[in-house]
Amino acid sequence: MSQITLTSKDEPALRGLVESALLEKARVLQVAIRQTQVKLAAFEKEYEFSTEEFVAAFTAGRLDHSDDFDDWYGEFKLLTRLQSRLTRLQRMETPSASG
Repeated sequence: MSQITLTSKDEPALRGLVESALLEKARVLQVAIRQTQVKLAAFEKEYEFSTEEFVAAFTAGRLDHSDDFDDWYGEFKLLTRLQSRLTRLQRMETPSASG
């Protein structure tokens, strides 16, 4: 586990600032995840199969590259990265005020 130590003459203000920044980053990631899920749902509706089915077929070479399929795969990879970042962020802990 990595640990970062910040010191300040105004520890409560610093703690609040860091916690607010982390919460805002989580909110931004959640919005981006929802937007990406909407895009994936549009591809699923248009092509009538799930993203999981699409990715399996696309990565196995059973589907030819096209603008839509490349975009769909890109959105899938983006969602995976966004979810991973959010998970890492949610696992962060801030020490209690007593230390």
